[in-house]
Amino acid sequence: MPITTELEAINILLAAIGTAPVNNIDTANTDAVMAKNYINNARKEIQTEKWYFNTEDNYLLTPDIHNEIHLPPNILNIDSIGIFGENTNLIPRGKKLYDRLNHTYKIPNPVTANILLCLEIDELPETAVQYIIAKAARKYQEELLGDPSLRTWTKEDEATARGRLIDEDLRIRKLSFGALPKQDPTILMDFRNI
Repeated sequence: MPITTELEAINILLAAIGTAPVNNIDTANTDAVMAKNYINNARKEIQTEKWYFNTEDNYLLTPDIHNEIHLPPNILNIDSIGIFGENTNLIPRGKKLYDRLNHTYKIPNPVTANILLCLEIDELPETAVQYIIAKAARKYQEELLGDPSLRTWTKEDEATARGRLIDEDLRIRKLSFGALPKQDPTILMDFRNI
């Protein structure tokens, strides 16, 4: 199955309000610009959750020549810094790491962190793109069509798309309820292989 492009996603939203499709994502068409904004907002909102595709564990953050660690521009969150989160004194502040114990941005040594990234549409799996479209289309229709009887995208469509993404996420991570992470040093036994 080919991946849905951003232009295709915009045109799906335009079809949802009965508007003609566009040929270019950089169009001046007001409806298309609004559709693109709804897609971007849904893309960011959905990726504030941890998914297999936007989570980077043990991501190396290296200081620059001024001993400051600049965060990637598409970072949404830092879950833990250091192996097992031992660097609790380091926090994101703005687009840099800040040492709140020493009250400075100066961090001379590289650190690893578990980070959450906000990826572009063309970097996402199709299940995530379909969830983004369902959420964006529902909100777009609510805003522009007012009358609920005219809406073709529902909360149920959105929930179905979210469910498919959750299924894929669990399958890829091979998670199951009650599974314990192997990396945690406080766990004496891993029950997943029993």
